[in-house]
Amino acid sequence: MTTANSEIYLLAKVVFCYLKGVKSRKITWCAARVQFPFVPCKIYAYSDASWADVVRQRKSSLCYLIFCNNAVFSWKSTLTSVFAMSSAEAELIALCACAADVAYCRKLANELGFLQSRSTIIHEYNLGAKQLAESGSFKGR
Repeated sequence: MTTANSEIYLLAKVVFCYLKGVKSRKITWCAARVQFPFVPCKIYAYSDASWADVVRQRKSSLCYLIFCNNAVFSWKSTLTSVFAMSSAEAELIALCACAADVAYCRKLANELGFLQSRSTIIHEYNLGAKQLAESGSFKGR
């Protein structure tokens, strides 16, 4: 339990003033505004990781964003639960976490009537992770 003081009160007042100021703003999720190369109502994702950036624990961090109609609707940013031996492996761990969430989102979209007839593209810039994912050869790991 915390006791309120003048500093907490001032911070709460700042938050409420901000919320009052942006009350008229709206979040739009419009398929009509989707531009090439993206397709309305289709899911796509971006995945990224950094290798062993938490120095004391030598853990990697991962992040992914899942989009539909130019809006992020699912995301994650966390430390990995396993140790990566290279940057490519760290990126692959992030890619796998993203793919698991994409699989769930595809099922949800299909249930809601947004049929996902084509495969979902997950954008990944690390060539080593791409090659590992495409070849499927994970020797010793």
